[in-house]
Amino acid sequence: HNGELQRFMNKFHAYLDYMKEGKTEWEQILLIRDWLHRAIPRTSYQSFKKIYTRPYPKGETPGPFEMLESAGAGLEWWCPHFSNMLAFLYTGAGFVSRKLGNVSKYHPKFGTYTHGVTDIFVNELGKWVQMDAHFDIHYTKNDVPLSPAEIGQEYFENGGESINRVV
Repeated sequence: HNGELQRFMNKFHAYLDYMKEGKTEWEQILLIRDWLHRAIPRTSYQSFKKIYTRPYPKGETPGPFEMLESAGAGLEWWCPHFSNMLAFLYTGAGFVSRKLGNVSKYHPKFGTYTHGVTDIFVNELGKWVQMDAHFDIHYTKNDVPLSPAEIGQEYFENGGESINRVV
């Protein structure tokens, strides 16, 4: 019943068509992440200055229409753009999702760095799973996708040695 969401889905429906190739809920979730990863230019990370240069005026968080239209104009995205858009795409496809910022690195001079990711509830697994559209990855242990809490616990217990990164 959300008019903006319906307008968005009518204009940018290609991801829904791409998602339909998946036979299971999990395959559809992976296909949406893959679609976004392939559709948007990523930040090149050739310099840290570029990472913190937002492609939008005044650095505000743009809406989904502005995000996809500016990406079509060749502007690069960084992790918060990917995590916001992936959560929106999942919601538009009928899934429950949320944007997260995971602590990825501590620097004594600059403080804590975070990386924007998307959490999605996977009914087939009965739990939340962390997705990263920026790098088109998720994490597993024994071939089971992991939630942010499970990833953190694995790093706490053994430095993450038992975690696999799946592209």
